[in-house]
Amino acid sequence: MKRRHSVQFFLRFLLLTVLTFIIVSLGLALISGGGEFGVILGVLMVVINVFFLLFFLVLAFFNLIKHLFDKKRESFDFMYLVNFLFTILITGVFLLFYFVLIAGAMVILLPFIA
Repeated sequence: MKRRHSVQFFLRFLLLTVLTFIIVSLGLALISGGGEFGVILGVLMVVINVFFLLFFLVLAFFNLIKHLFDKKRESFDFMYLVNFLFTILITGVFLLFYFVLIAGAMVILLPFIA
């Protein structure tokens, strides 16, 4: 049985969410105790992950718009809307988490800069 495109997208994003948790924990471990190479690798992993999250957000938005303006559809598939809202929620939570980490690092480094 062939899966619908919306369900495939949901499963892919769910896999990306699990991988994001793993990347966050590995990135923080590498940044905190991996030396110069560990810091570079940890930051690079996190930045690439943010790009993937934002890519999936844009992809979910375009899939929803494409589904809304499709003349051949018989009924509205709510999974496209669920995908878009779930992607906004997860991406927003992780971006807020990354922002808090960056702000905390800046607060710690602020006395050394001034």
